[in-house]
Amino acid sequence: HDLIDSSTGGHGIYIWGTGSASNTRYCLNNIVYNINNSNDSAFGIRVASSNYPVDVYNNTVYHVKTESGSDDAYCVWIEDSDAVLKNNIAARPIGGDNKAFTGSGFSGSTHDYNLSTDSTATGTNSVTGEAYGDLFVSTTEGTEDLHLKEGADAIGAGVDLGTSPTGVNIDIDGRDRDSEGDDWDIGADQYVASG
Repeated sequence: HDLIDSSTGGHGIYIWGTGSASNTRYCLNNIVYNINNSNDSAFGIRVASSNYPVDVYNNTVYHVKTESGSDDAYCVWIEDSDAVLKNNIAARPIGGDNKAFTGSGFSGSTHDYNLSTDSTATGTNSVTGEAYGDLFVSTTEGTEDLHLKEGADAIGAGVDLGTSPTGVNIDIDGRDRDSEGDDWDIGADQYVASG
């Protein structure tokens, strides 16, 4: 979080174009926020081409911004059509060609059960057009709390991914998503009702 002004494209998580067909890589249960670049494009999570399998599961990406007039802001950018995306939140890209989910390989990737604040979370079971203020406990800059708030459309809207790869069922706070028999939520946080 709080990555400001990289000399080239600012990235929260950048999965570079290496790997092999027998070596799936995973991006699981992360919260990425406040990526701001005034010099270049900004990316929350970026999967480069020629990666072979990359599974992007249970991530929350919020507030990716560029202030450069000729560059763009993307929460999740996918260049590799072998990628699989499920249970991800992409919220509040700002500047230029701003999109929550996109990239040259996104349309060919496998994606469903995601949520975006725009219309880019495609897939039969995805949620689109969610206001970011309705998703999170706090979006106040400097005191962000990106746990899901009561009533968020991400609650119970995910898909159960089982226990493989190791850790996929463990949320950002270490809670087993299956422990209480809950339906899986979209994003890095599994909502727990207060009390």
